[in-house]
Amino acid sequence: MAKLTFEKVKGMKWMKCESEPSRIFQSMLLVSTIGFTILSGCVSQQPGILKVNLTDYDSLERIEGNVTIPNIVIIGVESISSPVYRGTSTNLKLFISGNNITKGTGISLDYKTLLLHTDGHFESNSGVVELIPDKEMLVFKQTIKGWDVPEKLLYSNLTINISPKAADGSYYILVAAKYKDLQVGNGILSFKIGKGTKMDLQGRSEDEEKLLHMGTWNIGYERYESPPLNYTEKEDAKAIAINDSYLKGRKYNITEISSETYDLQNFYGFLPVVTVDIGEPDRPGEIVRYTIDLEEKKIFKMAITPRKPLVKYFAGKAFDESAGNLTKRWSGENFTGFWHEPGTNTSTETLVIDQNVLNTTHRVIEKHNLIYTTSPVLLKYNVYAHANITPSGIDGYYSAIGWLGEKYVCLPGDRLARIILEQNATELKTMVTGETWKFGEGYKIYINSIAAKATGRQGWFSLFKDNNIIENVIFPQIYTYTYPGDANYSIPIFVTYISNMRSLPESDAVDFKYAWLRSQDIVEIGKGVTFGAMEVISVENGTIELRNKDPIDLSPGNATHLMGDISIQVENSKTGLIFYPIKWRV
Repeated sequence: MAKLTFEKVKGMKWMKCESEPSRIFQSMLLVSTIGFTILSGCVSQQPGILKVNLTDYDSLERIEGNVTIPNIVIIGVESISSPVYRGTSTNLKLFISGNNITKGTGISLDYKTLLLHTDGHFESNSGVVELIPDKEMLVFKQTIKGWDVPEKLLYSNLTINISPKAADGSYYILVAAKYKDLQVGNGILSFKIGKGTKMDLQGRSEDEEKLLHMGTWNIGYERYESPPLNYTEKEDAKAIAINDSYLKGRKYNITEISSETYDLQNFYGFLPVVTVDIGEPDRPGEIVRYTIDLEEKKIFKMAITPRKPLVKYFAGKAFDESAGNLTKRWSGENFTGFWHEPGTNTSTETLVIDQNVLNTTHRVIEKHNLIYTTSPVLLKYNVYAHANITPSGIDGYYSAIGWLGEKYVCLPGDRLARIILEQNATELKTMVTGETWKFGEGYKIYINSIAAKATGRQGWFSLFKDNNIIENVIFPQIYTYTYPGDANYSIPIFVTYISNMRSLPESDAVDFKYAWLRSQDIVEIGKGVTFGAMEVISVENGTIELRNKDPIDLSPGNATHLMGDISIQVENSKTGLIFYPIKWRV
């Protein structure tokens, strides 16, 4: 058994290949003999038929030089920047190995793309896959010991751009290695989009059967890691789910929209899943998971499980008629469900009942009499407040605002974004090489390397979003990093401060302080927009006012969802009206 192990380089995910040489060469020989017609020609769009034009040949890249003709050439994927999927751009590094592979070899690579549609028919050149080979080949003089015949490895860069409108199905990129118009080797790259493909072989041509039986290099998402959905996919999946008759007339809340892998007898791919919470938060309810087929615009599968009542999170001071506590105003002081900044004693949210008559004989808050108000407040980034360092592109301040009990940041144009992470003055995150720090909403940092003992100490981390590298960062011992994100907003997405780099007994380490991260999911505020039972009445100079759009029933034991995780809870009391605001969590 021989191993191929490759070192890491900046900006790439690296794979390892561990196989018996004889089996690899046998499989590649098989591909060379049965795959020549497929790899060398065009494919018709007639379902179930592969037709070949042997004269179709277009060399997209070439390594100039003259050597003896290479023997068996193996083409495979050595590294990939991120999985290939709808609407993505991915960089691959291909390796080419075999006999007589030396610097200057005149080998050219041809690329062909096939799409196996969900109904089982093939299509070529669909126009949704763009292949951009690197004209400058990278050559590494690396001998693999323990193999029977290989000498050197050649590396080729390939960029793959996938249209956001790419259809569901299984995609194949056929790569042919040619030397002076002689095919000397090939490889197949594959990935799936959406629901994938029915893989049955009944009624297929001989060439199709051979292609579906061949081994391929998967450059898409694996079974254990489903792809993220874009905005349109989420909205389409949600629209199909909430149209289900099971939800009609029932109170529900969509808690998550994600994707999952489905592997059936003749079908393998990824489908959106919409999770819906049915019922009042303080009472038993149901969790419904809808698996959606976006291509056919229908519910593929529905699963219902019981849900226990949610746990009380924060309760505000009660309006208690019998005790004489007629509280009608709540803020961060008497309702800890609202956002409250301990260090600065800052709170911006209030909830007020503007109504005189409210008692056991008049148990209703009339329309527009319940008023929620919140206003922005100027705060310092902690790296500015405690290290006197101004992050790149900003002045050290941001406008914070409480929104539905959480801390948000104000963006231009009456938009809000939740603050996902904010390290306080004393928090410290120490990380070593190979460690990952997950923040939430798919964001994370991975430490690639730290050189604390070297002259000019430096390290390298990668910032990820949904398993895709956003940016690679080479940093010195003391460093402030800012990721600006969308250029349309003046508020950065991520800020952190590297305060120290040091050697530990078993590894080098780096300390992160004052990290600050905001969400890219934007809340748009505008007059008339509704959030649960509340409606935006006005937005003036950053101050937001919402009022109840319908009367609120305060019958004994009743619970009314207001917005977000905030509700009004009424006690089942016989001596008088008792109610209070409450925030829930699972």
